[in-house]
This record gives sequence, structure tokens and C-alpha cells, in this order.
Amino acid sequence: MARIKNGINGAFSGKVGKVVGGSWNGIEYIRSLPTVSKTRTEGQRKNEYIFKVAQDWLQPIKQFVDVGFKGYSRTVYGINAAKSLLYKTALVKDGYNTWVNSPLAVVSYGELPVSEELQMALDEEKRLNFSWNPGLQKGMSAFDTVILLAHNPETGIPQFSVHGAYRKAGADSLDMSKMSAGNYHVYMAFVAQDRCSQSMSQYLGTVEISASV
Repeated sequence: MARIKNGINGAFSGKVGKVVGGSWNGIEYIRSLPTVSKTRTEGQRKNEYIFKVAQDWLQPIKQFVDVGFKGYSRTVYGINAAKSLLYKTALVKDGYNTWVNSPLAVVSYGELPVSEELQMALDEEKRLNFSWNPGLQKGMSAFDTVILLAHNPETGIPQFSVHGAYRKAGADSLDMSKMSAGNYHVYMAFVAQDRCSQSMSQYLGTVEISASV
């Protein structure tokens, strides 16, 4: 239903049949409703699948990338920014054979410096131990914190920490003892002391978690 603003000779606002009336910046207008095709093409279905692959990879680590992509831009941040970058850098787009090249994925983005000598190793108690050089360089703070991620896209169940040890500690860990068996892609990054900036994520390789006896 439409509303006549200034009598029968005036402009109208609203919808009448397939016509919409309105006003923008003081200019009255009418336009026809857009036609929407109910039949999707094969190309559209493939594109939907490609975006779904990216979404499925990122959704389990949403809390992590919301921290890692904080302030990415004025309008795009968090998981939406992560998805945009994943699409450009790590998504191997091949229709229904599309997949994510995890070593190329970025899960934290920013200009905060990364510490040197990054290492990780899984011990016998299934603790994933991380270490780095705690020495400070320009742009670093001893009270920057590390963020850690072990992502298993197959199960969709990650292990991560977004409030890790201080940079000055030089070490931190993730408890993997209760995680599902499988291969985990491992990343780490640093977040500034004021939580307003972060570093680029660093891919550290994969670890295999065996089934509990």
C-alpha cells in the first residue's frame, strides 16, 4: 500500500503493484520492482559452494579471527575481513572441488611486529608448546600477548587461545589432550597490549593428534 503525500496530484510513497514510490534528497521518484529469477544457474550454484567452503573453514575459529582481524578497515573486520582475505589468498577455487590451502591462510592481520625464532612442538602429554625470542625490537612491548591456534578443518573443532602469555615470557602452550584425533594446522600471532592492533599470523606447520587409548 502506498501513501499520497500532497493530495491526489502529489507524489506517493510505498508500493503499488509492481511500482515503488519514494523520495531521496528531496527528489521524488518511482521505480519498478526488481525481477528475481527463482532458477539458479549452475554457475551461481558453484559460486555459492565456493563461498560455503570459505565460511565452513572460518566459522569454527570465528572468535579467533574476530580478534585477529580487529580494525582491519573502517567497514570490514572480524570474520568478514578474514573471509575476504581467505578468498583472495588461500581458497583454491575449482567449482565443487574447491578447497582451502591452509598454509596460505591468514588468521590474524596487522602491522605489529612478530617475535623471532618461533617454534612449536607436541610433547608426550599432548601439550602443544610454543616458544619465541622474548627480546624486544621497535614497535614491540613486553606486555603484548600471544594468540595461538590449532585448527582441524575436517572435524571443525579447533583449540585456541586469544589471551595468551606476554611477549616477554617467551613461551606458552595449548592443551590438546582432549581434542579429537586428526591433523591440526598451527598458527600464532601477537596482539598489542592495548588490544587495538595485532601482527600477521605465522603458519608453523601441522601436528597430528592420535586417538586416546
